[in-house]
Amino acid sequence: MKLSKALIVALFGLLPMAVSAGERLLVVSSIKPVAMLVSAVAGDTVDSRLLLPPTASPHDFQLRPSEAKLLRRADAVFWVGPRLERFLAGPLASVPAAVALMGADVGQRGGHGHDHGHDDAHVWMSVIEVERMVRRIASVLSARLPQRSAYIHANAARFISELERAHLDLSALLLPVRERRYLLLHDGYSHFERDYRLRHAAVLSGTPDQLPGARHVAALRQRLLDGEFDCVFREPQYEPALLRNLLTGVAVTVIELDPLGLAADSGAEGFLQFYRRLGESFAACGK
Repeated sequence: MKLSKALIVALFGLLPMAVSAGERLLVVSSIKPVAMLVSAVAGDTVDSRLLLPPTASPHDFQLRPSEAKLLRRADAVFWVGPRLERFLAGPLASVPAAVALMGADVGQRGGHGHDHGHDDAHVWMSVIEVERMVRRIASVLSARLPQRSAYIHANAARFISELERAHLDLSALLLPVRERRYLLLHDGYSHFERDYRLRHAAVLSGTPDQLPGARHVAALRQRLLDGEFDCVFREPQYEPALLRNLLTGVAVTVIELDPLGLAADSGAEGFLQFYRRLGESFAACGK
């Protein structure tokens, strides 16, 4: 059966096509850690846009019409997945260029090991997950830019090598922290804690969008007054009022964690800068 010329054109219009030499892809990343990985892999081959400002929480963001339009225009949209950015699940269902980075197996993952049952969506805090995400980003972008494929894959390989070097450095730096007791705002660092054998003593709330109960807050406050914690971690994305009330009259070291890379550069070195700073923040606990 012969297909009409119009039908052939329509069918090919549904497929992602490689762009011409010199053309830059419009790539949208949901959160800054993903955007920093795109920059590390793609360099100057893409026009990289960030959807959520790093001051916003990806758990409860509200998408504006202009942002929905940007998603539809993009050549590629990288997001973690519906476990993190729930607000994107609906809009991205009709965007063929969308690529969820959580849970997609790509290539070999080296010798770190991987727990497929782990459902913490903050996967950019795991060395092995970041390596997998970088390989996925490189695969998608090199398919769209075959003339720059060698450059993209070389960037990805270099980044992975530098990340593993940073991982070894932080493993030594964080060795003393394994015995320290700390309080987190929420349980969102389990990948990082597992990589470096850290263990929080308590969390204020199970998830960022869940307010803690009064009884739990009172119990934590008593533990703080009793000197049970070496430090308390705060985050710039969350309202400080509750933590401020919890810590009134308590003598304890308070350290800021920056889980979305608010203070990191947006360029190719941004993610490694963010990751090292995250480790240094944990290392400051109890000093």
